[in-house]
Amino acid sequence: MRFASGIRSAALLAVVAVGAFSGLGAAPAGVTQATLVPQDTCFLGFIGCSPAPAPTALPTPTPSATSGLPVLPLPTALPTPLANPLPPVAPQLAPVLSPTPTPSPSPSPIPVLAPADPGAMPLTRNPAKLSGSTLSISGLKGLGVVTVTLPDGSSMRVIKLEADHVSIDGFVLDAAGPDGHGVLTHATNMTADGSVVVYLDSIAGLLGSGASAVFDAVTPPTASDLGGLTALTLDLYGLSADVDTLTGSHEELH
Repeated sequence: MRFASGIRSAALLAVVAVGAFSGLGAAPAGVTQATLVPQDTCFLGFIGCSPAPAPTALPTPTPSATSGLPVLPLPTALPTPLANPLPPVAPQLAPVLSPTPTPSPSPSPIPVLAPADPGAMPLTRNPAKLSGSTLSISGLKGLGVVTVTLPDGSSMRVIKLEADHVSIDGFVLDAAGPDGHGVLTHATNMTADGSVVVYLDSIAGLLGSGASAVFDAVTPPTASDLGGLTALTLDLYGLSADVDTLTGSHEELH
């Protein structure tokens, strides 16, 4: 039913309900119920409903490179490196321990041959002390180490020197006994000539180079060692010669 011409332009609809409607009961005969409903109102899902808007297309998701995980956006710019980066740390190497060198054993000295000298003069174990300023030897015939037998039957090693001539300036000989007392002989020079034989325990002095040296039965001297020896001291066991001369000598007891 129409209320007036042009009522459609007012966007209203007349809805007539006859009989029972939503539990309101029956209308009396001949009575018409009219309800004005705005056109934009949708009733019962189809009366007065405006057309549904067209669905908006959703963006198609980009498939992730990794199945099941979202794709994170990449940064538009790489991070700026530090102005002063830290220097690289050198790896710490464990110190290499050098093995401790084993000292080489000192070579044993070559034993000096000491042949027996059966013709040696009688000697004792208490040598005399002889000193001098210079030593001169000529006509050297033998220099080495020998073994001599003492009066008590024991033996010992001594240095034996054989020459034609031996001369000592500033001669001083201290021949003391076991009790420390004896004869002290001084001479400006002592000269032994002809078949000179000297038995020594040791001899020390200054070499021609000025170096000091000590020689004994373990490290015996050579002829060059004795030549030009000065400031000498000897442990003298015995001396024999064809002629023994003391110049400017004197003796004293002590």
